[in-house]
Amino acid sequence: AHGDLVTDMLVIADLGLLVTASLDSKILVWNIATLVGWKSRDLNQELKPRRTLSGHNKGVYSLAYIPSQRYLVSAGYEQSCKVWNPMIEEPLFTMAGHQSMIAGLTVVLGSNRIVTGDVDGVCKVWDLRNFNCVQTVKDERVFD
Repeated sequence: AHGDLVTDMLVIADLGLLVTASLDSKILVWNIATLVGWKSRDLNQELKPRRTLSGHNKGVYSLAYIPSQRYLVSAGYEQSCKVWNPMIEEPLFTMAGHQSMIAGLTVVLGSNRIVTGDVDGVCKVWDLRNFNCVQTVKDERVFD
């Protein structure tokens, strides 16, 4: 189903989904019940994802899920990250603001925020209620 290496996997238990990210720039959403019911004798049948989320132009390597809003967030080899409803194939919003490639993202548990960090040492805190950057921090010592 993916055309390149799978870089991240995420289970969204409350929706019964498995989400995979790949260097092929696609995010695939799988129905867990279908995966569990798949038998080794079905090797000649191709397992198909429930949907394909397309919106990244380069490889995707990081996924996060915010259960309170049911948002899926993805980052790849770009200067922005995408916010998705995992049931819809187009991104809801693109959070742009980094000047360099995003190196990682994480959810701040118990809040409506995520943090992204880029390869130049810039971290941004994003509010998922309005998709705005609420704080930017730069570590000048990153390459010391």
